[in-house]
Amino acid sequence: MSEEKIKKVSIIISHGSLDGVYPGLIMANGARMEGIEANLFFTFFGLEAILKKRMDSLKV
Repeated sequence: MSEEKIKKVSIIISHGSLDGVYPGLIMANGARMEGIEANLFFTFFGLEAILKKRMDSLKV
């Protein structure tokens, strides 16, 4: 059997806290380091972590 290499990954960020965002960012970074295209999808709750107007209220 031939092994096919993974070409793309999609990661869903569904929490607006740093604890919810970091794992997805770390996995996406690791995928990119391996040459794999990484897509991040932020749900409405996850969007709070990347909006500038919400930066001061991020929970650790």
